[in-house]
Amino acid sequence: MLRLCAGEGAAGVAALGEEELLRLVHSCNFCASKARYVRAAAEHAQRHGGRVPREYDALVQLPGVGPKIAHLMRSVAFGEAEAGIVVDTHVFRVATRLGWVDGAAARAGPEGVRVQLERWVPREERVGFTLAVVGFGQLARGGGGWGGALVEHASGGARATRPPDSDAAEAESCVASEANIELAKSIVARMDASG
Repeated sequence: MLRLCAGEGAAGVAALGEEELLRLVHSCNFCASKARYVRAAAEHAQRHGGRVPREYDALVQLPGVGPKIAHLMRSVAFGEAEAGIVVDTHVFRVATRLGWVDGAAARAGPEGVRVQLERWVPREERVGFTLAVVGFGQLARGGGGWGGALVEHASGGARATRPPDSDAAEAESCVASEANIELAKSIVARMDASG
């Protein structure tokens, strides 16, 4: 139903009754909030020629749109190769478990992880990296107890290492080490190979 309304553009989505919209998004977490946000985005689009903004700064001004959704919209919906890495719960968990980011980035939350990942993931590979790591994280998470073993297996048992007496600058450069880049590429390649 939502696809049919979306075919009518923003006006079709905005015309849905509150209960109907809620019914259509009920399978999402926080569905009541998301229904309000979808309606607000549709109303915004109606006021702007049926379009939502493409620019990051404009997207995060929409109700319910934070960095994750703004980067997702730019990369997937608009095909912007310059979009940032989308750090959802899966990317966050994989990046921290495999040592791709340091403790300070993890404590800073998803934005800290995104910033640190973007220091070493090539710009032209960010969309593919995001999709592969999200998929990998979903598989690892849904393994009924084998998720940790899958992460260990995928990394070949390797974890990012830092010198024990390193200062913050050295630790940060280690995150972007050649070994970490190769580890990320191997996981992306395994995801590509598995279809």
